[in-house]
Amino acid sequence: MHNSMGKLALLSLTGVLALGLLALVWAMGQGSSEAQDDTMHNCPHPGKWAIAVWDGADGTDAEQAFDTCGEGAVIAAYDLDPGTQGWSRWFAKRPEISNLTTLDQMQGIIALAEAPQYEVTVQFNTSVTQDDIDEAAALLRAYDEDLEFLIMEIWPPIGRALLTTNVPDFCQTVETELEAKSYVDDVSCGPA
Repeated sequence: MHNSMGKLALLSLTGVLALGLLALVWAMGQGSSEAQDDTMHNCPHPGKWAIAVWDGADGTDAEQAFDTCGEGAVIAAYDLDPGTQGWSRWFAKRPEISNLTTLDQMQGIIALAEAPQYEVTVQFNTSVTQDDIDEAAALLRAYDEDLEFLIMEIWPPIGRALLTTNVPDFCQTVETELEAKSYVDDVSCGPA
């Protein structure tokens, strides 16, 4: 009797293990058949580089593949050819210098996404001083140190800046920061 119980327990454990393996194989098979869904994995964040992988058909047009990250989001990409050990390159809207024209299934590339540009207009009030204008410019340079903050020489002055940043919710953030200043009447921000 004791021997029969041991065999029954072993048989039950084997059955559970077999069902578990069967479920795992089914899940892996399900995943691999659905994996090729014509998408770029690990798309770069705005203004950043990333190692991305094409998960789609062999011979897919490079621009079509990169557009799965968002239309026009990827602006440059490089690939190291395993056969020639040479670099291939792709630049948006520059076919004359691009030699990476197609991507194959599971091909890894180094991709750069464009950082969004914004135009910020600051309407100062009559209490503004030069130090205040400098403070507003410094606040904007915290997002893009290379920006030019142009001041229209009218009274009260208006400042305009074109800047590049990948800060989430940039416009809402910068409008809140600048409108909190006593020398600012209004701020507008939008895509450039």
